[in-house]
Amino acid sequence: MTQATVNYTTSDGGSDLNGAVPTGTLTGVVNGLTDDKIPASGAVPIAGYNFSSLKVNGVEVTTKIADANAYVAPFSPNATVSGKTTIEYLYTPDTQTAIVKFVDAAGNPIVGGNGGAVPDVQLTGKTNESIDYSSITATYQGYDLETDGRTTTTTYDANDAVNQVIYLVYKPKAQKVSVVYKDENNNSLKPDTDLVILNSPLRRLIAISISQAISLRLQHQMARFITH
Repeated sequence: MTQATVNYTTSDGGSDLNGAVPTGTLTGVVNGLTDDKIPASGAVPIAGYNFSSLKVNGVEVTTKIADANAYVAPFSPNATVSGKTTIEYLYTPDTQTAIVKFVDAAGNPIVGGNGGAVPDVQLTGKTNESIDYSSITATYQGYDLETDGRTTTTTYDANDAVNQVIYLVYKPKAQKVSVVYKDENNNSLKPDTDLVILNSPLRRLIAISISQAISLRLQHQMARFITH
C-alpha cells in the first residue's frame, strides 16, 4: 500500500480550493498500490476560478485543461510516510464586481447634497477577496444609516454571472420648513406656516408645489422659504 496527495489550490503547496470542487472530486490523501494509476478527477470546474496549470511533484506538466484531464500519474513505491506523489491543480480567481447602493427603506435612492440621487458605487476585486470599502462615503446630511450591508458582505462572491449588490439603508430625518408670507416691501401678509417634511426625493417637489400654490394665492406678492 502506498499514498498520493491531490489538491486544488490557488498557490503552490496549498489546498484552499479542496472544499470548493464539485461533489465526488478526489482530494487530499489517496491510498493505492505501487505503480497503479492515481484516480485524479482532473481540472474540474470551480465557480469563480479558472484553471491555470497542473503540477506533479512541484513540476508544471501542462496549462491546458484537456491535457490536465488526460494526464495520469502513478503511485510512488512505499510512499506512506515520505515521497508521496503530489498532484496539484492550480487555479486563478476571477474578477468580481460589487455594487454599493444608497437607499431608503422603500428602496429609493437617497438624496445627496447636490439635490440629486446618490449614485451607486462600483467596486471590483477577486473571488473570495476582501472588499475594500474605504472609498465609500456613508454619511449624508438629513439621513441616519440604519442598515449597513458592508458588515455582512465582507468578501467578493464566486458568481461570475451576477454582480453582488450591497445596500446601505437610510432613515430620513425630519426637516422643519417655515413658509414666510411677505410682499415686495417685506411686510408680513399673514402668520408664518411651519411644515415638517422628511428628507427625500419628494422634498424639493413639495417645496416647489407649496411655492406655486402661494404664488397663485398671493398673485404678485412674494413668498419665500426659510429652512431650519
